Amino acid sequence: MLAYYYTDIRHLHIACVALSGTLFTSRALVRINGSLLANHRALRITSYCIDTTLLLAGILLTRILEQYPFVNGWLTAKVLLSPGYIAASGSSP
Repeated sequence: MLAYYYTDIRHLHIACVALSGTLFTSRALVRINGSLLANHRALRITSYCIDTTLLLAGILLTRILEQYPFVNGWLTAKVLLSPGYIAASGSSP
């Protein structure tokens, strides 16, 4: 059943990767310039929403493809590095 939506979920996942990376970089550049805008509540909430959607889409893709962390090396690396990314993107100065 989920396999029917594979392409849609994959595109959603890829879009969230691009959005998350763009927002992360934008917030970092704004923070480097000393603006408080980087910590604006709307940007933080948007970041959490994008990252949550990214995680959920990733979980659905693992179910569809039957590739699981700690079984597949590339996916294990993604799972182990994700908490670091989440901590870096949500941290305050």
